[in-house]
Amino acid sequence: MPAVSVIIPVFNVEKYLRECLDSVCSQTLKDIEIICIDDGSTDSSLDIINEYAEKDERIRIITQENKGPSSARNTGIDNAKGKYVYCMDSDDYIEKDAMEKLYNIGEANSIDCIMFKLIKFDDETREKYPSRYYDMEFVKDIVGDRVFSYEDIGGDLFFIPVSPQGKFFNREFLTDIRFEEGIIFEDNPFFTEVLLKAERLYFCDEYLCNRRIRSGSLMTSKKNFTDYIIVSNRLIDLAKKYGCYEKFKPQLYEKIFKNLFIRFTEVDEDNKQHFLDKLQEDFQYTIATQVKDAKKLEVQIEKKYEALKLLLQQPEWAESEVLLAIRNIGMELDEINSLRQ
Repeated sequence: MPAVSVIIPVFNVEKYLRECLDSVCSQTLKDIEIICIDDGSTDSSLDIINEYAEKDERIRIITQENKGPSSARNTGIDNAKGKYVYCMDSDDYIEKDAMEKLYNIGEANSIDCIMFKLIKFDDETREKYPSRYYDMEFVKDIVGDRVFSYEDIGGDLFFIPVSPQGKFFNREFLTDIRFEEGIIFEDNPFFTEVLLKAERLYFCDEYLCNRRIRSGSLMTSKKNFTDYIIVSNRLIDLAKKYGCYEKFKPQLYEKIFKNLFIRFTEVDEDNKQHFLDKLQEDFQYTIATQVKDAKKLEVQIEKKYEALKLLLQQPEWAESEVLLAIRNIGMELDEINSLRQ
């Protein structure tokens, strides 16, 4: 059994793939397998993988028709043989000792999942710059270097970065957890379930993966973000499944509303009304199918929808004002509107 399975979904990344593969093949931990899933590339990506596989027998190549990164990651996990699993993006690169450090932490602490810091770098200038989001200082402040579970973090668990390239998993732990296919933002429900299920989490306070920021990537080119409405429902379902919905409801809805606002601002102008229509449609479906006391909740849902609509249609609002309004979403509309004055 290899120590680590490194899973790399590949789709039309000929410009960046060599840097990614070089960083993995040169790891100080040699006992790894490298699973490259070509997701229907139409450029020379598959040729590059084959070239590297001829030189490094640790590389396994799986080809499939284009199904998206979720399907490719799931294919990799299903075929992994390592004790631990790491999923990275094919346009990123990792530090030379990343797998060794994470493997040693995993072995010393019997972990289910290790979280570590990502650092962004500009594709054109190569300049690196940290972000508060990926630095997770609040996690470090709470748990230090000890093993923990979500209960130690409380509702702040919903604000931990969900990016899979910043996570290192025990493969057995992932037996019944997979990425949902066919939607974007699929890493949200995947990692939320990881957090809620795991009994032994660990935070590694080091930058071990370099995340490339470039135009034309999936997340910088995708502009119809209504999938986040689906994802929001998944997060609510998971919180209920693991028995923490009532306890962490304020933080959960803060995350949902904050992200809905962000996605709305990123949607193409032609799709903004469609986004709002889908949101209202979803609220109405919830009332009709999932709520026992529908009449009572209908007023609350309609108020929430109208409040959110008001917020979303005020692009000049600062984010702090939006979050303040979200935290007070039970206020009357005129009170929320008065926040602008």
